[in-house]
Amino acid sequence: MNSHSFLSGAIAGITALSAVAVASPASAYTLVSSYEATEATRYNFAAVINGLHDFDNADGALTRHDRVFVWDNGPGTFNIYEDNDGNITANLSGRIVNKKFSDHYWDVDIDFFAVDTPSSLKGSRHAIRATDEEKYAWAEENWDFFDFTAGSATVSADGGRYAGSSIELKQMDATKAVQMGDNGANDHTKDFGLSTWFTADTNNSTFVVNGNQQTLPNRFFYGDFNLNLKEVPVPESVPEPTALLGLGSVALGLTRMKRKKG
Repeated sequence: MNSHSFLSGAIAGITALSAVAVASPASAYTLVSSYEATEATRYNFAAVINGLHDFDNADGALTRHDRVFVWDNGPGTFNIYEDNDGNITANLSGRIVNKKFSDHYWDVDIDFFAVDTPSSLKGSRHAIRATDEEKYAWAEENWDFFDFTAGSATVSADGGRYAGSSIELKQMDATKAVQMGDNGANDHTKDFGLSTWFTADTNNSTFVVNGNQQTLPNRFFYGDFNLNLKEVPVPESVPEPTALLGLGSVALGLTRMKRKKG
């Protein structure tokens, strides 16, 4: 990951933004940037989750669009943190609800850690540019990348059709990092945003439908988030991230993020 312009500006504004330090015995994380997460505008969805139709036929025949989830009661939240050693982490949170079935909803709580440009860049989603060479160059130069934090990337439900479920997520392919930036990083438009591609960790998940626990076959539960991100002032207080410590991630500049608004 190249060093460009994010943290130098973000850290300089910490006092004015009343950033919050998250204390721990091992380290201290500071919230350095906060975003509202909204649906990628062209397709108007926050997430698509596949596979659920195998258990939802009682609600009627599902179509492709019935896999679409939007943020419930306003946008989601995407926060970025830095620790004393320069390690960068992030968290995506909020509730997503099925556009057709209001009792199909999940609470999202996904921790990430920053990574260098993945070697799989040329095989992943591309920037919006004329030629392949330009697409790869743009993404490598202008996007930032994260991996899911194992054990701390979940969707869960405390009510509705999936009450009692807790699905631990992992990247669909470990080499395909989460991408953040403009000109295609949200997988749909030129707007600044983020996209992921995930499946379930079947060994560490519980899937319940209408009170009955279900088998979660490998790669049965899968989908992606496609989000626009709008930077907002860092709040004066935020919930402590669930598992940002002890990640062993390399110290990264992650300095590109400040150049994109909205």
